Amino acid sequence: MAIINSLIFLFVFSISALVLPSILPLTTFIGILLLIFGIILNLHQGLGFVDKNNKVDFLNQINYSNILNPIACLLLLFFLFFALNFTEGWVFTSSFAKLVLHVLFLVYIINTRDHLLIYIKSYIFLVLLMSATGLTATALVTFGFVGGDTYVNISELTGGAFTRDIGFEESYLFPYYLGLILTASGKLSLLGFEFFRISGWAHEPTSATLFVAPAMILLMHTKIIGNSITKFSMLAVISVFWLFAMSVGSFLAFIILYSFYISVTLFTKIFPLKLTSFIFISLFITILFFSFYLDQLIESSILYTKFNMQSETFQGAMESLSWFMPEKANSQADSFGLLVIFAVFFFFLANVLYSFLVQKDLNAYALVVLYILIHSMKGSQETVYELTFAFFWFYVLYFSIPYKQTKSVKSFKNVQDQ
Repeated sequence: MAIINSLIFLFVFSISALVLPSILPLTTFIGILLLIFGIILNLHQGLGFVDKNNKVDFLNQINYSNILNPIACLLLLFFLFFALNFTEGWVFTSSFAKLVLHVLFLVYIINTRDHLLIYIKSYIFLVLLMSATGLTATALVTFGFVGGDTYVNISELTGGAFTRDIGFEESYLFPYYLGLILTASGKLSLLGFEFFRISGWAHEPTSATLFVAPAMILLMHTKIIGNSITKFSMLAVISVFWLFAMSVGSFLAFIILYSFYISVTLFTKIFPLKLTSFIFISLFITILFFSFYLDQLIESSILYTKFNMQSETFQGAMESLSWFMPEKANSQADSFGLLVIFAVFFFFLANVLYSFLVQKDLNAYALVVLYILIHSMKGSQETVYELTFAFFWFYVLYFSIPYKQTKSVKSFKNVQDQ
């Protein structure tokens, strides 16, 4: 049962976030059918609290008693799709199917709550697999084991679900279907090593880093993976993949996220010794690294193509931070849609701030949701808040926050490896 539930979860969770599910026709419709099948299969579990005899503390302390906020958030999503229906080129059946998918996904998550920890673990292992195969793909291309005969057009591959390369025939390499490699923008260089940017099974590096970042955060802040050697090995592989994706938006998001995290830690813990030591050691290692590799870094193309203040990529990332400004809207429907997106944004943010500042609980899931919020400000907010991927992390965060009598889940202390 756990395997079937996990496969259904991963498929629905990945819709529109990854390319692979969209290779199938009628992806959303298939997702709806799978959710209905999964809900019927698990009806015997009911909709009450989790069995208190469950050995996993994480599940015992999850609070499902108040589902009004998730329902209210889905109502906002309804208004968003309603507004988008008045914009040019939007299809009503598509938005209606997405809304049904979201509603069933929430019911499915609650109905199969005993498998929630397994879902999170299966997601982390999916990210690990995508990272490993993506790195293998770029190694095959970089060292000349495969050539230009592996080009694909993902617009044609997904039936128009992703249109980033529409009209282009040689923008992606997809060797042995291991992972997508972007060739249109040329190679980057770092410390004398040249490579193409990679996106794994996502359609672009920005989406790839958005998908893998929660796994990185959970591996750093929780004990979902109990064995330390396994955990750090997984984190290393995923981090290298993240580096080769080379997304400016993700890089900036992590800087902002951990600046906030350190500030909140100072606010709640009054500058603990461990954090002081961590900051000092990190700064020391960073200074040593720059002193040894300064010349190579200066000659690296990454610095003047991705992190140059005048570069097109960096300017685009900074300009996208003003996505909520009125001049971005071209019609009343666009204006209403932006207002709804802004409402969803603050809905997510309110739960993050409640966890951080009111409960003084540095919940790892709050970090995940905050990362998604920051990352989306690069310009992907119009698509991020339609993803089941984003809503799932909001659900996990919301259900882990204490409301009245229920204790919170302090995931980095209580989550134990099964």
